[in-house]
Amino acid sequence: MSTTAADVVVVKTDEGDSIEMETVGFTDRRDKDEDRRNDGNVYKGLLSNKEYNKRKAKVEETMDMQAYRFRKANEIIAKDDAKRQEDDEARKERMERKRAALQAELRSPSDSKKESKRSSSKKKIKVVSTLSFQDDEQDQ
Repeated sequence: MSTTAADVVVVKTDEGDSIEMETVGFTDRRDKDEDRRNDGNVYKGLLSNKEYNKRKAKVEETMDMQAYRFRKANEIIAKDDAKRQEDDEARKERMERKRAALQAELRSPSDSKKESKRSSSKKKIKVVSTLSFQDDEQDQ
């Protein structure tokens, strides 16, 4: 921003120093009468209150609101029922798979014996339960 001599004000202090300050201009932001008169152009495409109420009454006459509410409620209930049914079917399938796996395990006892032999074939480490000071007491 370039400054001209008219934009700069020089102020002298009591000590004899001079300070240069730029002037800043502001535009008046108050609404003018012309702006208020042309304000309707902003709302040009919108309905007036009377027109809105007329259209709303016409729509309510053509559409039975109670039937509309019942239809929407039934759609929501049907959607919830379908979701619940899907969840129930998925749960039943999981339970059937789990049951089948448990029955297969019960039918083949030889496999479970082999697994138990494998686990018992590991060497067991004996744990000494005596403490060192207990041995000292027995020696005395």
